[in-house]
This record gives sequence, C-alpha cells and structure tokens, in this order.
Amino acid sequence: MPRRTEPVPPDTPGSEPATPASGAAVDGLPAAPPSATGASAPAVSADDLLAGLPIAGVTRRRMTLVAAAIVSIWVMAVIVRQVGDASAATARVEATRAANADLAANVKALERELELIQRDEYVAQQARSYGLGGPREIPFSVGAGLTPLPPNAPGTAGERLGSTARTQSPLESWLELLFGPS
Repeated sequence: MPRRTEPVPPDTPGSEPATPASGAAVDGLPAAPPSATGASAPAVSADDLLAGLPIAGVTRRRMTLVAAAIVSIWVMAVIVRQVGDASAATARVEATRAANADLAANVKALERELELIQRDEYVAQQARSYGLGGPREIPFSVGAGLTPLPPNAPGTAGERLGSTARTQSPLESWLELLFGPS
C-alpha cells in the first residue's frame, strides 16, 4: 500500500504552530468527523493509522527483508553446524580406522608369537632353563648375584684377541690426527 505523505511547511520565526481545525488531519492521520449527536466515530483500521506514520523507516517490505535475513542466517548456522558435525564424524571414522589397523597388526603379531612358542625348538629351549634336556647335556645356569663383566674382559668386543695396547700422550694423539700415523 503506498504511503501518503504531506509536505510539512518550514517553521518561520514568530509564527504560532497551527492548530488543526475540526475534521483536519494531524500528522498524516485522518481526523474523525465532528459528530453533533455524540455518536462514536467510525472505526479506523490499523493499516490506515500506520500508513501515514514514518516510524523510523520501518515498512512491511523492510520487515519482510529483516525476517528473511534472520531466517537465512539461522539456516546458514544450521548448515555450518551440520558441516562441522560431519567433519568431526569423519575425523572419528579415520581415528577408528587407524585404531582398527593397529589392533589388526597387534593380532597378527600375537598369532606369530603363538606359532613360535608352539614349535618344538622353543619348547625344548624353555625346558633347558628348568634343567630338562637331553641325556648328554650338562645343565648350567648363571648365578643371580654375579657382577657384570668389565668392558675390556677377554673375549669381549672391547678387547680383540692378539691385539696389543697402545699408549700415547695427548700431544702424540693430536699430531697423529693432524699429520697421519708416523
């Protein structure tokens, strides 16, 4: 419905504000006709009353646009939330797949270990630790209170058989490093 607006005359200094005569419109509102009998004025619809009021630029079209914007923002928020939930579910699926792959590898390792410990060679080796073995085997065990061997014990990797120990001063070590062996 088009809005009816009437031009407002500019205020001039020294002029009194105009008072409407009976039956004249005030601020774009239709005035009630004078009633001589005192009967009530005819009912004025809300559309007629609001059509002439410029209430902060609020029109039906603008209210519709605001409502449409609010609904579209709400729909976008719901869509963004669904996308976030879907990506979180995808991450959980990938984590579950990785966990399943780890569990499958663990199961295969346990199956290989089960096959190993069921072999006769493993059973015989474990039996020897309890002193059970062949009739010509001499059982032995390492004592629990023994100290470990020193690093330069004969037969260890630190001392090769048949090698002689070389002793040099630190100066000779540097000279050999810089200029090569003499």
